[in-house]
Amino acid sequence: MKLLHLRLFLHALLFLLAVTFLGKTAFALYHRELFSNLSLPQQVHALLWGLRFDLALAAACALLAFLAAHLVFRLARQPLQRPLRWFTLIAALFLIGLHGGDTLYYSEAGRHLGYELKEGMNSAGELARMALFSYTVTLIAYLGAMAFAVYAGLRLLTSDATPVRPARWWQHLAPEGQLFAVLLLAALAVRGGWQAVPMEPLHAQQIGNGQQATLALNGAYNALFSSVTPYAIRPVITAAPTPEQLAIVRAMYADYHPQPLPKPEAPNNVVIMFLESWSAAWMAPYGHDQVTTPFFDELRSQSLTTHGMLAGGHRTTEGMFATLCSAQNPLGQTVAQSQLQNYSYRCLPHILRDEGYSSAFFQGSRKNTSGTGAFAQLLGFSESYGWEDLRGRPLRHPENSWGMHDPDIYDFALEKMRALPQPFLIGINTNTTHDSQIPAGVTPAFGSDTAINRYLSNLRFADAALRDFHQAVNAEFGPTLFVILADHAGLPSPRAFTNHLIPFAIHGPGVPPRASPYYHSQRDIAPTALDLLGLPAAPGHTGMSLLSEGVTSYADYYESGTVGWIEGNRLVSRDISSTACTACTLANHVCQAPTPCTAGDMPQSDRAIAITTLMQSLLFDGKLGEFRHRSHLVESRP
Repeated sequence: MKLLHLRLFLHALLFLLAVTFLGKTAFALYHRELFSNLSLPQQVHALLWGLRFDLALAAACALLAFLAAHLVFRLARQPLQRPLRWFTLIAALFLIGLHGGDTLYYSEAGRHLGYELKEGMNSAGELARMALFSYTVTLIAYLGAMAFAVYAGLRLLTSDATPVRPARWWQHLAPEGQLFAVLLLAALAVRGGWQAVPMEPLHAQQIGNGQQATLALNGAYNALFSSVTPYAIRPVITAAPTPEQLAIVRAMYADYHPQPLPKPEAPNNVVIMFLESWSAAWMAPYGHDQVTTPFFDELRSQSLTTHGMLAGGHRTTEGMFATLCSAQNPLGQTVAQSQLQNYSYRCLPHILRDEGYSSAFFQGSRKNTSGTGAFAQLLGFSESYGWEDLRGRPLRHPENSWGMHDPDIYDFALEKMRALPQPFLIGINTNTTHDSQIPAGVTPAFGSDTAINRYLSNLRFADAALRDFHQAVNAEFGPTLFVILADHAGLPSPRAFTNHLIPFAIHGPGVPPRASPYYHSQRDIAPTALDLLGLPAAPGHTGMSLLSEGVTSYADYYESGTVGWIEGNRLVSRDISSTACTACTLANHVCQAPTPCTAGDMPQSDRAIAITTLMQSLLFDGKLGEFRHRSHLVESRP
């Protein structure tokens, strides 16, 4: 049969294209509620528009399978069909695994698999246990559907064609000629045509709508692309701020002149709680109809807090960077494990270390999960402890899929705190709510029949552990400032705003018990804590202290190509890649009837883009420390 090898490659390519497109479609169906504001034609358009990513991924996998089969064909003198069939099966299983992981990962992170795949072996066991125990039915259904797809595909790949024995010497080289054609076709598909550079995941934003871009981008392609490229990330906004935008930012900070409280004679200890995946949308102070966290609710009423607090991302390292360094994350990405971590930052732990504080960071998962432990030390913590350090100790509760439950993390932290010189800075990233498993022997307060009830039961259990730890620290150590917040929200919903709403409270000696009537961002926490400690903020801190009077507060988040910006109770959502803009009024943390932006909303939209452009420019240029010192901004306070 003429061009048999080329035909076989095309069969493998089409089969893998079908597998990866079905995987992407399964992702869209599983998360259909998250894209409910897109019409069915818009969703279909996005899936078809993203076929370029599906084809690129299928071509890369088909090429690897073909090269391996061609090697067997030449060395073992076996017909190409059989090894190509099995290597294609391996590629298909690889794609199925990537798509399945992306589907489950998106539920937690709110974005496709990316840089995390590079260090995935550090948490492979945790991911597998979470999939097995928390998503059992979904996992079985997914694997069953994909098994049928693989069976059908293998039937199609079976070929009865018999290679023709070459009659002349030069015909022996015909397979190499077809191999060259395969290489050319695969290269064109992987690069997305004749363009100069291969397609990057960021190119999905060219569809013009952030949510459509999420559907168009093949999550498995994103993961594979990220795994074979350097740790460098690229900015979503590449333009430098214009003079008009700099003037807008200058006006935003013109009236910001915070006054720190008097520095206490005896420095307070500081404990910062990053409550894993606590979502304010499921808590009574933020409008939920059940009391899920009674201790936090009571503590919040006696603390410095806000009407609402927005997380700077969907990963722990993003919450840490925004909170401790008072900076915006790279949009949709994290500083951790990228080239940005090599720049110099002046974060809260650095400032307290210079004031004589000892410090330690604790987490219940592995220290290298998403690079969190090392990142904590990069941000200024002296010591970092994780799951590995707790292993072998007597535990109150069996581990969950990700590591230790909160009571055991707190017990370990208390033990280490007793050995630390005071004053100390402690950071804790909890772990119980990283999973949906209630510890064995604990009665779930809200039952365990649904995913939501399991989450609420975990919240109640974690809240009780927080109460016990808070009481233990106050009983055993001196004056301590507690900064309590979630690293990011959990339980994704179709409302991008709710996906970023987190609990927040600062409690301790001398802290005024009041609630700011505004929404704030995690960027505002470090300046606030420093004001309470009588210390100046760093020049690179972009947030505003809650102790400031008479200053308009701004809160922001980024989701799927869109910047959300809140002033007062008005939320404007501005698309980064276009001038598309919607706005709504927030009532009880619910966006009421979003509509296209009016002329009155445009100044707010312009402020959102202006400050985001400036912060992203400084972040990627490694000049974040110039945020206040540069001539176009207010000077940092002395």
